[in-house]
Amino acid sequence: MRIESYRSTSPTTFTKSGIKFAHVSASAPEGGYAKRVRSGSGFRIAIANSFLGIPDTSLYRLPFIHDGILGSVLMAALHDGEKFLVQRYAISFAGSLRSIATTSATTLINAKKVNRKNLRMLAMGLTKDAIVDGRMYEALTNVRQEINQVAAQIPGSKQLLDENFTYTSLQTELRLSVYPIIHIATHGEFSTVSEDTFLITGNNGKLTITDLYTLIRNTLHGSEAVELLALTACDTAIGDDRIPLALAGSAVNAGVKSALASLWSINDAATVTLVTKFYAEWYENGVSKAEALRRAQRALIASSKKYSHPYYWAPFILIGNWL
Repeated sequence: MRIESYRSTSPTTFTKSGIKFAHVSASAPEGGYAKRVRSGSGFRIAIANSFLGIPDTSLYRLPFIHDGILGSVLMAALHDGEKFLVQRYAISFAGSLRSIATTSATTLINAKKVNRKNLRMLAMGLTKDAIVDGRMYEALTNVRQEINQVAAQIPGSKQLLDENFTYTSLQTELRLSVYPIIHIATHGEFSTVSEDTFLITGNNGKLTITDLYTLIRNTLHGSEAVELLALTACDTAIGDDRIPLALAGSAVNAGVKSALASLWSINDAATVTLVTKFYAEWYENGVSKAEALRRAQRALIASSKKYSHPYYWAPFILIGNWL
């Protein structure tokens, strides 16, 4: 693989271990992105078409181990001067070499296509203001639409919104029923301290990631593993932008086959478009999860100026079973 870097005068450029990267800001873009990429004044990474000696027409999916210095690189947004990497390939991840070593062999090897007829979703979200640990979390105005749309796409799904979205209600649902898909849309806090890593629930509550994974692990119905855990959390990591990636990797270790997550604070309006397209491609059209995410991201790129900037689509990653 040949990687070419181009110097940038942008103040958002930073250096790690002597390698220069461009930081795509987690704040709303102010336009001009495509022009900067084409002109070369912004940071670009070019990946040769001869990647691994296989032409574009033969290679359709790139698996990455997102570890070490590459943990902060948004692979989907790598650009060769003409297209983003995700426009050429579907992309999937293993969280790290360590996660591979600790993940069960069944999870890694048994990559069979899912029987979509058996799928149903437990979709949960928070649409109201919340105050947790003295901090105010503003209402996410598009979460209700997101939950309504994704649940409607998969027959037999159930919704838990606001006051009905609590630790107890989640525990009860997982004990009583099999939900191969768990979709959560809410605020989240991600920290290097496990007890400070949580999702906001109804009634100003919080669900720690540790508790979530314990619930999933303890309520697996025989061989009925959770096929997909989607976390569309609308807040940012604290201190280390690789934390959400590590948490999604831990979900795989907890018995989840695949995790769909974001690496930074995301726009909840753009998320509705992306996840709706993702489920349409995966569940309705029968493509793999990796290809479904690729098509969803490409749809946003093609949406003219509205959501085409990487800020809106690049942070979404798929970890674990790519089928």
